[in-house]
Amino acid sequence: MTAPGPPDRRVTPRRAGEPVADERAVDVFVADEQVDVEIDLGRYRSLCRQVLEAEGVRGEVEMALVFIDEPAMTELNVTHMGGDGPTDVLAFPIDDHHVRSGRSPDHASRRPPGREPVPDPGPLLLGDVAVCPSVAARNATTNADS
Repeated sequence: MTAPGPPDRRVTPRRAGEPVADERAVDVFVADEQVDVEIDLGRYRSLCRQVLEAEGVRGEVEMALVFIDEPAMTELNVTHMGGDGPTDVLAFPIDDHHVRSGRSPDHASRRPPGREPVPDPGPLLLGDVAVCPSVAARNATTNADS
């Protein structure tokens, strides 16, 4: 399977907590960059959307789920987490789980006179999740034996 193109942009971005009129508002990019385990990208895209919905995530949001091999996971784990080898899953959040509106520090809706409104920041970027299927499979087997 090939990776999807860039996400569709809606004219009016929406925020977490608002009702979703269109399933495409929750945009999950899924990629398989490893060859050790066969991955059904559609299944995991759907699972991500279901989990986000169950957690109350609504509106125009984006996240990425990338399946990687052990050398790539080792590099991420060492570089970003101070680990010493591959792990099964790493998450790299980007935006807060909610978006405030207004100005700092009180997030009021009024703005100083003569100032243009702040442009809408666009979709809420949840972040990236990296999964190493071969390590996850080993961990599942090890945990099942316990």
